[in-house]
Amino acid sequence: GIKLPLNLGYTRTRTQGSGAGRVLDDDLQQVSASLNRAFGALGATSVNYQITEQTSSNGSLSLPIQTTTSNSQGLNVDTRLQFGSAVQYDLSHSLFLNRRRFTLAQGNLPGQGDAGMLLDLRARPSKQLNAYTSLRYSNDDQGATSLVTRSWSGGVNFLPMADLETSLGLRAEQSDADQYALSSRVLDGSARYKTALPLGNLLASYGVRLEKRDQQAANPLVNVIDERVLLTGTGQVALSRPHVVSGSVVVTNPTQSQTYVENLDYLVVVVGTETRLQRLVGGGILDGEEVLVDYTYDLGGTYASTQLDQSVGLNWNMARNLESYLRWSDSSPSITSGTSSFPLNPARTLLAGVRGEVPVPVQEPA
Repeated sequence: GIKLPLNLGYTRTRTQGSGAGRVLDDDLQQVSASLNRAFGALGATSVNYQITEQTSSNGSLSLPIQTTTSNSQGLNVDTRLQFGSAVQYDLSHSLFLNRRRFTLAQGNLPGQGDAGMLLDLRARPSKQLNAYTSLRYSNDDQGATSLVTRSWSGGVNFLPMADLETSLGLRAEQSDADQYALSSRVLDGSARYKTALPLGNLLASYGVRLEKRDQQAANPLVNVIDERVLLTGTGQVALSRPHVVSGSVVVTNPTQSQTYVENLDYLVVVVGTETRLQRLVGGGILDGEEVLVDYTYDLGGTYASTQLDQSVGLNWNMARNLESYLRWSDSSPSITSGTSSFPLNPARTLLAGVRGEVPVPVQEPA
């Protein structure tokens, strides 16, 4: 018969303590079960299920702390297969389902959940040709809103000769939410050529991307809940969505027992259409802590657009430590119907320079 090894686990961790202006009070219980099925040289499948309950009163003593309880469940199924006479095909399939609910002092927050599926096939028919195709489906439920996204992508990488590498890709995506619908079609390609010169070698590259986008928005303002952001040092980390509405950013710790304060614990930095978070030294956010971010962003209204992006690069390696470069890029968006609530700005850049490295010998002390 077929043997399916089942592994069961239970963990309870109780953490209490204080120091350096912080208090730790955390009770975590976790039950897990996993199944693994091997198919010999073909590959394997794994199934993992986990239930977690956490009660937390963690945080900085300089800010109010509330006791929170979270209950979560997660199911993950992963399959990895390799087949073909020369093992030239890789097939991956993933399935996930997660549910989470927070209980605060003032009551329950809306339950959150996400589910999704990925099917990915990669092929290597020859040394000169690689191909891939992927299907993705996701359903993100944030209690008051939900978002369903379906996407397909495929492409090839082709080496017609030793010094020339080319690629061509296609992508189609459809997103449907309570207040908006969005479809996108993207074609992209690239070419890289390397050749020897009497002095050094030259690398030339070209990239092109054409996107057609169509969206309908009953309400152009969209809420994002519990986006995870890792803050390390004082580095700036961009939020995943552009055009974030000013004043809408709320940052909490992972257990939501504490809400951080802008300009005391973190900075909000806006660069063009991008919004970034920066941890402040001496604030309540620990170095290397993952935080949860809620915010509202402007989708742009109801419109259709096309955008053509092109780039050209030349790199001349004249010697081991000497290089000159020339880089040009152009982005040309245009609205084909409807009206956007913000302008789609074209951009063109030209960058040229010379870079050199001079090794400096350093004598080791005797």
